Formats: sequence, C-alpha cells, structure tokens
Amino acid sequence: MAKMGGVNEHLGGMHVGDNGKSGSFPNNATQRGGMSRGGVNKDLGGGDLQDEVYASKFLEATGYVNPKKIGITGGSYGGFMTLMAIGRSPEVWAAGVELFGIINWMTMLQHEDAMLQEYEKSLLGDPVKDRATYDVASPITYIHQVKAPLLVLQGENDPRVPKEEAEQVVELLKKDGKTVMFSTHILADAEMLCDRVGVIVGGKLRGVGAPGTLVDMKTQGMEILFELTGASAAPLLSKAARTGDRYRLQVAEEELYAAIEQLREAGARIHSVSQVRATLEEFFMNLVEADRAQASAIEVSGK
Repeated sequence: MAKMGGVNEHLGGMHVGDNGKSGSFPNNATQRGGMSRGGVNKDLGGGDLQDEVYASKFLEATGYVNPKKIGITGGSYGGFMTLMAIGRSPEVWAAGVELFGIINWMTMLQHEDAMLQEYEKSLLGDPVKDRATYDVASPITYIHQVKAPLLVLQGENDPRVPKEEAEQVVELLKKDGKTVMFSTHILADAEMLCDRVGVIVGGKLRGVGAPGTLVDMKTQGMEILFELTGASAAPLLSKAARTGDRYRLQVAEEELYAAIEQLREAGARIHSVSQVRATLEEFFMNLVEADRAQASAIEVSGK
C-alpha cells in the first residue's frame, strides 16, 4: 500500500509518526488553547489554517509524500479546522476526517453551554456587532467549495460540540452531491441523512446498503392515533395502547377502513393515520440480540 501523508490538527498537540503502511500524520500545532489566544483572536480559520496549508507544502517538499494524497483530520477545534481546510483550500486536500467539529459558530452559540458561549464570544466578539466575523470564521460559508471526500464522526450526547453541527455538515454536502460518510450511534439520524449505511455489531460489519433495503422498509401495517372520551365497548380498544384519552392502534393495511369506521361509530376522534415500517434501530437491535444469543450459546457449549 502506498504511503499517504496527512496533517492532524487536534487541540494543539503535536506528534509525528510513520509506520510505512497506514501513512504519516504530522500534526501542525497552531496557537490554540494554552499556548496563546492572540494568534487566532477574531481570525479563527485564517492564519492558523495557513499553518495547515504550509504543513502540507512541507510534506510535499520532502519528496516523501505524494501531494495528491495529503489528507487532514482533527477533533473539536481540529474538526472545525478540517472543515475550514477542505472548504477554504479545497485544492490542497485529498480527504478529510472531522470529529465533532464546528461548522457554524452562530448555531454553536445557540446550543452550547453558558461557559462555552462566553469563551466563543471572547474569540469572535459580540454575535450581533461582529456577525461578519462569525460568518467569515464559519466553515458553512465555504462548505459548497468542498471537493475532498469527508468522514464525519459525532457523539450523540456531546456536551461541548452538539450533534446539530455534524447534522448540518452531512445535510449540506449531501445536497451538493458530495461524498460524505457519517459515523454515529444516532440511528434515526443515519436513517434520515444517509443514502447508504454500514452496520457494525460485535466488531463485525453486518450490513451495508441503503437504510430502506437493509431493514426491508415495506409497510408492516397502519397506525391510527385517536382520542376517545367516555366508555366504549368497541372490540378494537382491547388491541390499542392507551395514554390518557389518546390511543394508538395498529391494524393490517387491508383492515384500515373497517377499523376507522368502527372507531367513528364508537365516538372516537381520529387524529392521524400513518404507515408502520421497520426502523434501522430495530434492525440493529435484532442483530445485537442475535450476537448476544450466539455468544451465550458458545459460552454454554464451552463449559
């Protein structure tokens, strides 16, 4: 396998490594975090991005790295920097991997905690008076210029960089027809945002394809949401799940109209009718249960 160079921007650390196979990933540290804030004050993704670009030029100048195979990766501020790099200098990077990065400082301001809000404002200024600064420093301004394929990694309950940032990245690049891979434990998001998904259980790849194909998203029935006050002897009520005066009833598709008629005769007020389909989460949990059952069987047989 050919060696591949890369710039790894992650919270201002520095390391250089090369195993000759998976590639070399020098980390170009910027004036970030404990070192100095003055270098990036109101210039996030400006001068510090040039550090990343010059790091790639250094790799090229060594003659050791193919300039067409240099990628960039990072987490948190490094994720932000990765998004800025592939948007503002798209001709430099062959690929990007961003972990919990910020795409829009204005939406970040809306969703982060109070302490981080104040820290962000100390870097970028007042969000009203300095709105132009926020826009220039936000990767969303340059996202439509992205050329490199991107892998997005995001946690479901990240307390520092909320998942809304990653969702914007995936949605925007998907609309542009760009190559974007999204790794998440939020299966509803994967089902909504991804054209193709890979499901890993027990360290093994258990399924790859469109969400609808994987879970066989044929209509499994119909769900009727209705409200009923007072007593009723309608037989269907025994099959419905009740919450207060509201009920949810699942019936076969061919039984839908007869069920609605029976409910109306009983005095029910129909709120909605929707299709019942299998979900990616159900598909995943079925695989997990099967994996656990297999592990238990192996354990028992080994005793």
